[in-house]
Amino acid sequence: MKRTALRRGTARLERRTPLRSAYGLRSTTGFSRYKPIRRKPLRRLGRDEGERGYTAWLHYQVCRAVGVVDHPCSDRTQAAHLRDHTGVGRKEPADRQTSLCDVIHGEYDERRGHFEGWTNEARVEWFNARIAESRAEWFLLTAEERAAWDEAADRWARRVA
Repeated sequence: MKRTALRRGTARLERRTPLRSAYGLRSTTGFSRYKPIRRKPLRRLGRDEGERGYTAWLHYQVCRAVGVVDHPCSDRTQAAHLRDHTGVGRKEPADRQTSLCDVIHGEYDERRGHFEGWTNEARVEWFNARIAESRAEWFLLTAEERAAWDEAADRWARRVA
């Protein structure tokens, strides 16, 4: 049986040629052969109400790796997730992230620089300590301040979407 090539569109895959039966005629089984392939939404683990606000707040915090020796901290911080074998396309919930500059974030993920030679347990312990610092500072904010961050994050999400 001859296989037909697929054409990649922006949001779906389509066939270039229609499916044909053994006699060269189109299939009359009643199934639509031109239905686009649906993509699944991004999988998240445990989404909280305050997750967007906490993530937005993290982007405005200083790098949590200030105690690392010879750390060339850049000014740009990122929300770094502690990945726990979640799989491709999955993100950890917000309570497992902290703010790291892009330099130390790359070193941590690639196990190089300061983290070269560290065991996984030592790396996770270091990261959990940074998460605890971030969460403690987040909960030092008043409920009104946290609500303001949530509202600001919702406004930014609506502007992007």
